[in-house]
Amino acid sequence: MKTKQKSYSRRRPTHKRRGKRGKSKRTLRRKNRAKGNRKYRKTKKKQKTPRAAGIPEPKKTTDHKFIYELIMKAAVDGNTNDIATFRDYGEDPNNYSTANGATPLFLAAQQGHVEAVVALLDLNADPNQARTIDGSTPLFIAAQNGHNDVVSLLLKGNADPNQTNSDNGATPMFIAAQAGHLDVVSLLLKHNADPNQATTTTGYTPICVASENGHIEVVSLLLKHNADPDKVSTTTGATPLINAARNGHDDVIKVLLRGGADKFVKSIWGTALDVAERNGFCEACMWALDDPKYEL
Repeated sequence: MKTKQKSYSRRRPTHKRRGKRGKSKRTLRRKNRAKGNRKYRKTKKKQKTPRAAGIPEPKKTTDHKFIYELIMKAAVDGNTNDIATFRDYGEDPNNYSTANGATPLFLAAQQGHVEAVVALLDLNADPNQARTIDGSTPLFIAAQNGHNDVVSLLLKGNADPNQTNSDNGATPMFIAAQAGHLDVVSLLLKHNADPNQATTTTGYTPICVASENGHIEVVSLLLKHNADPDKVSTTTGATPLINAARNGHDDVIKVLLRGGADKFVKSIWGTALDVAERNGFCEACMWALDDPKYEL
C-alpha cells in the first residue's frame, strides 16, 4: 500500500509574521502612535476651504488662450463669477485686450455692467488704459452710451475726465454732450471736466455740439459752468449760436442769447441770422436774432 504524504501549508511561520515579543506589526504601530512616536503618526490631509456657491474650482492651467477667453467673455456678459475665477489665476486684467486694444474693463463699461466694473477695478484694472484703435478709454465709451453708474464708478476710480481720444481729440464730456446725456455731463462737471476743451479736428466744444443737436438742457448746464457761448470752430468759424440757427433750434438760440452769445459773429455761412433766413426757419427765431429789443 502506498502511504499518503502529508501536505504542508505554505503559510509563513508565526514567529516571522509577528514583530517583537510575538505581537503583530499592526498592534505595534497602534501602540507607537499612542506614545506619540513620529514614525507612526498619522498625517492629516489639509481640507480645502469651501468656495462660494456657484463658483467652480479654477482649472490648473497655464493656457493663456483659455484665460483670455474666460475674462473677455466674463466682461462682455457681466459674469462676476468668472471674473472671480480669473482672479484665482493671479493674472493682470490690463495684460489682456482684443485686436483693437479693448481691455476687459473697456468691454464691461461699454455694456454698462456695474458689478463687473466694480470687480475689475478691485483687480486694479486701469480706467485710463485706452483702446489702441482710437484712444477711447472706458470712461469715454461709458459716457457715449449714457451709463451713469459706470461713469460714476470710473471717476471714483481715478479715471481722467479730460483724457482725449486719438481719433479727433474728443473728451468724455464732448461725446456725452453730443448724445445729450445730461446726467453724465453733470457727473463729469462735478469731477472737474473742462467744458471748453475743443476737439483737434474741428475745434468744436461740448456746448457747440450740444447746440448743433438741440440739447437745450445740456446747453443750459454748460453755460452755468462757464462754457464759452462764442467759441469759434477752427474749420468753419461757426459758433454754438450759428450751429443752433443752422438746424432751427430756436429754444437753444434763446438760451444762448440769454447767456451772452454774440449774434454778429460771421462764419463761412454768414451770421446766425443769415443762416436762419436762408434755411427758412421760424419767424420768432429770426426776430430774436434781428431785433435787439426782442424779449427773450
